[in-house]
Amino acid sequence: MDKNKATAIIEETFDKAFDKQNFTLFVQNLLNDIDILNNDYNATEAFKDCISNYSYIGNYTDPNGETVDILQIEVCEESKLDKARTSLRNFAVDHLERFNHNCALAAYYSKSDNGNKWRFSFIKIEHITSVKEGKIKQGTEYSPAMRYSFLVGKDRYNRTAKERLLPILENEYDNPTIKQIEDAFRWSRLPKNFIKNSLTGINGLCRMKWAFHIQTALTMKNI
Repeated sequence: MDKNKATAIIEETFDKAFDKQNFTLFVQNLLNDIDILNNDYNATEAFKDCISNYSYIGNYTDPNGETVDILQIEVCEESKLDKARTSLRNFAVDHLERFNHNCALAAYYSKSDNGNKWRFSFIKIEHITSVKEGKIKQGTEYSPAMRYSFLVGKDRYNRTAKERLLPILENEYDNPTIKQIEDAFRWSRLPKNFIKNSLTGINGLCRMKWAFHIQTALTMKNI
């Protein structure tokens, strides 16, 4: 796909309030070939404190035969997009386990702010086999709730999401693998406390530098 066209599709999706039609068109172009279902469900009892309802838009099968479910999930309140990310991830996991699938691309939004801020996330279940004390153990791991996710929408800074997903969107000849999708969501973000501590250190160095200059000036004056 032409880069300008791909960029226009991303901007129409990520730079605005959540819109199902725009989102579905974006996913169809991102994955090239999806099966549309559009099945609507109410949230299960365990998640009713944060999820109102959701739509199982469709699914995609990658070149290796792995399936990705496409979900549109309505969150009760906009604040849940930041404060309940583990619950949001677990809701998608619950859906995947019921349908016996391992991956999902989910759009989380809330009507409380007209969908102006929404989250686009990749969720994955990995089944781990290990040997401990001579016995085979089966375990399950989930994609991290605090990562594998882009916060997008109206008046948001969406540059990272666009840059990470644009190469996949441009390639309309090869259907992306699960690994390629996961890699697009696997990006490094500096923790807030690291940034805060770094700024504190920089401010401290600046104060020391100014103190040195002042002390030098006073010394020169007294000579």
